[in-house]
Order: sequence, then structure tokens, then C-alpha cells
Amino acid sequence: AWHSYYFKSSTLYDEYFENHFLPQGGAYVYLQGLHGGPRDFSLYTVPMTYLDPELAREMLEYVLRWMRPSGELAYSGSGYGRLGGAVVHNRPSDHYLFILWAITEYIFATRDFKFLERKVPFYPREKGLFSTVAERMKLSLNFLFEEIGFGEHGLLKVGDGDWNDGISLMVPNRSRFLKHGESVFNSALALYVLPRVIDLFREMDSNFCKILQKRLESLRKACLDSWNGRWFYRAWDGGGNPVGGGNLFLEPVPWLLLSKDLPEKIAEKLLENVYEILDRPSPFGQYLVYPPLRTFLNYLEKGWDVNGGVWFAMNFLLTWAYGLYDPKKAWNSLLKNSMAHHAELYPNIWYGIWSGPDAYNADYAKRPGETYYHLPTPTTDFPVMNLNLHANFLTALIKLCGVEPDAEGLTITPKLPFHNFRLKTPLVELEMREYEIEGSYSPMCSGPFCLKVKKPSYWPHQIRCYINGNLVKYDLVDSIIKVNLNVDGKFRFRIVHIAP
Repeated sequence: AWHSYYFKSSTLYDEYFENHFLPQGGAYVYLQGLHGGPRDFSLYTVPMTYLDPELAREMLEYVLRWMRPSGELAYSGSGYGRLGGAVVHNRPSDHYLFILWAITEYIFATRDFKFLERKVPFYPREKGLFSTVAERMKLSLNFLFEEIGFGEHGLLKVGDGDWNDGISLMVPNRSRFLKHGESVFNSALALYVLPRVIDLFREMDSNFCKILQKRLESLRKACLDSWNGRWFYRAWDGGGNPVGGGNLFLEPVPWLLLSKDLPEKIAEKLLENVYEILDRPSPFGQYLVYPPLRTFLNYLEKGWDVNGGVWFAMNFLLTWAYGLYDPKKAWNSLLKNSMAHHAELYPNIWYGIWSGPDAYNADYAKRPGETYYHLPTPTTDFPVMNLNLHANFLTALIKLCGVEPDAEGLTITPKLPFHNFRLKTPLVELEMREYEIEGSYSPMCSGPFCLKVKKPSYWPHQIRCYINGNLVKYDLVDSIIKVNLNVDGKFRFRIVHIAP
């Protein structure tokens, strides 16, 4: 409840773009004066879809108003309508996939398919150029595939950052990496995002979907080829050498697991190593990489920032991914990344109790449990009000409760190690009891809808399904209870196990 309140109460308004938005906050906004970037705005839109769908839609428009007619998205904004690359981030490569994830989550969850037809101005707005959201999505992918492009290993290129803004400092030749480096993170994220875009456009543009399907198949092979027997490489350095051969990086792991494309034995081995190397040794959260690397000019202290620090944006994605394989690990991960746990471990650090930064120093590093400091981003000087802490906790919690929207409707597959819980958001309410599942759903638009609920394994007998109190028919396919209906506003559902 606190995360939800604090998250929503951080909303600001941008006069130039004429949109409310959720800032990244922390030192980035309140010291540097920068708003950024589209990846963070997208991460925030996902949970806001469930808390306030109208604000989520406005957030999506805000990000799309940052796009130029070429499809390029800026890294950061400042002042009145000024966009740029924050000096060293003129060619980030991951924003296009993050915004596509956020758009599909919003549309699938709210059923607001008309959002695809909404016209949004390009940047700068003074030129008066517009396109629809659907056209923007295609433009994003075209820019990603043609301008960012692919490397010699078939992976998407990394540019000067792919969520990890410091990744280019972890290679021998930075200039070569900026031109030719490849990102396993981007490619893994694409494995999760592209099938969702295909499902969204399947009936609107079959040729476009065929192109995406071919890209998806080639990226799937390229990602699997980056497996080294213990974990996946983080990147390729542009000179034919892998990044992460002796260092386990967390970033690509959640997306590879969430894509469900990994062979069972590879997934098991990967999870084992992630837990033993990044998770279990850390008293708080998980390390972003271990062992840490020696960076360019020793710019990143070992165990700080992206060189082995503890990052909420990635840790809560791992929490969600854990749920597919081990609900107990998933729940423990959620608690391990909580503010309460940090406060118990580090009672003399004032921040991290009601709010905090986006990352903490590892327990083995200098100043453990505090946040990082370097000249461009002295996070210690403003170590609170970063929304990654609040937004990503909510995303992980919603996903562990099993809420998964798709093109057909809503799937509920709880990933928690206990039977009884209650989730209440304006969009979805869900109450799980041992022999009863009850809830409500409030779509923004009417139309055909499929409700899918995972049948608990300990329900061996007859099941009855009710919609708005009326008994309805259902299909049971691979332990999934499926109810097809036409929705017109909010409805309630109830599924009961009837013992003989």
C-alpha cells in the first residue's frame, strides 16, 4: 500500500509535452535536472496500468511524444521541451523494446485496443507531425532493426547503453564496442516482447507479423548460442570476444527465463548459478554482476553501481522470473529486496526506509548498504525519491499474484508458495482461498474476452464457475480453466472447488 501511494503521489506535469508523468526521481532529477529515460517511464507504466489506467495511458503518450519522425527516442529531457543524450548517451538501444512492452501490457490489461488508433505528435511538436500509436510501434521496431541493427553473432547491437549505461566501460576498446558491440540483454528482452507485438498485430497486419516472426527465430538462436555452459554471456565486445565469460551478469537472465524459450536443462543450470553466485551470498537483494570487473580508468568501484551493486529494476524482474520455476525463491526474493529488510540489516542508514535510491552498494564493497557515488551521478547526495524502488516492487508483486494479460484476455496463474492472499487494484481484484478463487476485472472497453485461471493441483474434484453470480460453462485445458465471454464493463468471477 505504501509503494502504491508513494508511486502515484510522485506524478508531475510537463507543460511542453502536455502530459502528466512519473519521473525517475532521485539524483537524476533533483541534482542533475534530467528526466529519463523512456526505459524507466516504461517500467513505471506497467504497474501504473493496474493502479491508474488513465495515468498509464498518459505516460505512454508522454514517451511517444519524445520520438522523432525517424523513430529515434531521446535518452533524457530537461527544461522546457529539451531532449538530449545526457552527454554520453546519444545512442541507447533498449528504449524501443521497453516502450513496446509497456504498450502491450497496457492494451492487453485494459482492453483499450482503440489506443492503437490514437494520434500522437512527434518531437518537436512545433512541426505539427503526427502518427498513430500503431504506426509508432512499427517505427520503433524499424529503428531498432535498421538503425541500431545486428552484429556478427546475430544479436541486437548495444549502442552506448542497453539499460546498463556503464556497460561500455567494461570492455577493452570502448569505441569499437560502441560501433560493433552486441547485447544479449536487448536480444533477450526482444524474445519476451516480440511475441506480444505479434499477437497484438496478428489480425491487423499479417505481413508485418511474418517479418517479426523471422526476426524472433533468428534472435532466439543467437541467444541460445550465447550460452557458455554455466550462464549466458552479457554481450560481445565488437572484436569477437564475449563479455561475461568469467563474470555472471544478471541483466539478461530474467528476460531469458520469462520468454520461456530456454531448454529445461539450461534453465535449471542458469537458475542454480544465479542463486549460488548472485543471490544466496548477498544479504540484501542480488548482485548485478559477480565477480565485479575492472572498469575503464577504474571509474566504477567494485560492488558499486552497475559493477556489482544491488539494483531494484533488475532484481524485481528476477523475482518475477523466479516465480515460473520456484515460488519459494520468488517470495524470498521479494522480501529480500524490500525496504523493511534493508532497514533491518542497515539500521544506521537513514534512507531506504520510506524511499530510497535505484541501487545500493554490495555487502563486500566499500560503504556496504549505502548507495554509490561518482562525479556525474552523486547518488549519495540525494538518495531518496527514485521510483524504481516503488514501481518495480509493485510489478513483481502483481506478477507473483499471477496476473498476466494477453491478446485474448486475462490469465491468472499464482506464483506464490501459499494458498491464501488478496490483491486489490482498481483494475483487478483477486482473492485466493484454499478452495475458492474470487475476483473482479474492470476493462476499459467491451468485447470478447477469455478468462483463464490455473487450477490448483490439489483440486481433484468438480469445479463450478460463476460470472456476476451466474453459473457458466468452462473448458479445462492443461489445468487451465477457460471461460469465454463478452464483457461490457466491470464483472466479478468466482471459481469454487466442490468436494464430493
